[in-house]
Amino acid sequence: MSTPDPINHPQHYLTHRSGVECITITEHLNFCLGNAVKYIWRADEKGDAINDLAKAVWYLEREITRRKALADIENARLIGVIADCLEKDLVTKSASSPDVTGSVLAYAQAGDANRQYQMGRMCYYGDGMPQDSEQAVEWWQKAAEQGNAEAQKALSFLVTKSASSPDLTGTTLEYAQAGDAPRRK
Repeated sequence: MSTPDPINHPQHYLTHRSGVECITITEHLNFCLGNAVKYIWRADEKGDAINDLAKAVWYLEREITRRKALADIENARLIGVIADCLEKDLVTKSASSPDVTGSVLAYAQAGDANRQYQMGRMCYYGDGMPQDSEQAVEWWQKAAEQGNAEAQKALSFLVTKSASSPDLTGTTLEYAQAGDAPRRK
């Protein structure tokens, strides 16, 4: 534990029974979460616990608002991608899931690893589109590079299945050659 110093190591941040100084934890958090933890940490040490806890709540509410806004922005972006795909008629309905239209492709194009894996399966088996093993590999490579274990297994299967598998390169080849694909990150 550090020696108290009003500037670098204030006493109210050094008294936790763990012996850990507050900054050791909060420096790994964003501003709002770090401040919330700071106010909770020192609540019983500065003489006004209610005020410190109210400040912590204020920072938590601000962080919740920020995250909701980010989610709204991301959802609006994805809705735009989906609408664009539907407008351009980029996909047909899936034979196995007739209610699936452009959403799988749109989310895959937007970078969703699970949907990229799903697009790979649809291409590989010709579900809702012409069968295209090379296109399947491209989707699976994108998903595998993001840590999607199912896509990594699919690529591994392709390599072991046939010597005439589509060319695999880089990180994807490493996943495929490993045989036992690494788990999702």
